[in-house]
Amino acid sequence: MTLFRELKRIAGTPQRLVTFYDESSELQSAIQNLESFLLRTDFERRAFAGRKLFRQVPDGFERDWNEYDADGRAYAIAHLGLRHIFQDLTYKPDEHPKSKTSSIDTPDPESDEEFNPIYHAGAAALQLGLDWLRVEIDLRPEYGNEDDQRVANMCRLACGAYDYLTKTIGVDPSEIFRRWQTVPPFFMPAAVSNRHGDERGSLDDLLTDAIRAYVCGAPAAAIRVCSGSIHKTINSYSTIF
Repeated sequence: MTLFRELKRIAGTPQRLVTFYDESSELQSAIQNLESFLLRTDFERRAFAGRKLFRQVPDGFERDWNEYDADGRAYAIAHLGLRHIFQDLTYKPDEHPKSKTSSIDTPDPESDEEFNPIYHAGAAALQLGLDWLRVEIDLRPEYGNEDDQRVANMCRLACGAYDYLTKTIGVDPSEIFRRWQTVPPFFMPAAVSNRHGDERGSLDDLLTDAIRAYVCGAPAAAIRVCSGSIHKTINSYSTIF
């Protein structure tokens, strides 16, 4: 928040950020500081593709992030980075994306070294590993040495457990990942989280249960828990009405 507000103080609008970038070393430093922090801390993935409930969030964080992400400032900074490569690139502020819609694709094992939930389809990533386990089963001789047999058994056990999970229990990993991605992060201000612990039945616990119920495909249960969260919130803050 501090780095972003400093950038906004120096640059003003996204258009001014691009226009005066080459003329202001102070502006260049402010952009570099903000980008360095976001990259060094892997901030976006941790905050928007990690857990869904955040406590002790400073007042104004969500407003500041939405301004950075939605008003074209992130797009303007990305444009400046690309301009070093494509010098004739024209900045078109009206074309910046109004909301971030990352494309979710199957990971490519030729180039992708780690799973990134912002860009990778989780169920497809699991399937890549399972396909390899099945290949390992076929590659191991039926009557090989003890090590070959042990590895083949390990692969069969893992594949069998996954098949039981999906075909008998009925869990659909692709739907679980999809629902998880549709749940927005919940930023709980310090003034609220200070009044609530994380014990069973607390507001924190109710919200966590609601998220889990929805992600696991139990919308009716999620609605009931959300209703309980609303009643608890009203009871806790009824003095303000």
